[in-house]
Amino acid sequence: MERTSPLYMQRFYPCKEALIAMLPLVLMAYVSNGLRPVLAVAISVLCGYGFDALMHKMRSMKFDPMDLSGAVTGAVFAMLMPASVSF
Repeated sequence: MERTSPLYMQRFYPCKEALIAMLPLVLMAYVSNGLRPVLAVAISVLCGYGFDALMHKMRSMKFDPMDLSGAVTGAVFAMLMPASVSF
């Protein structure tokens, strides 16, 4: 699937929009609780994206780096945790 095709944009663009929509929430968490929630979101996003890539590799599937669904899942997971979560 070409990156300029409408189907490609329809599939991956909502993930980018979801991450952009979560930025104000992360900013407010930083303002009210300090750096800990931002670190939790960053670690969770990196782990979600990394495990998504790892599962594609283990299942011998082609991984598209523009597919941000793992990052969105990680961000949502981190935002479900309290700000005082221990690492």
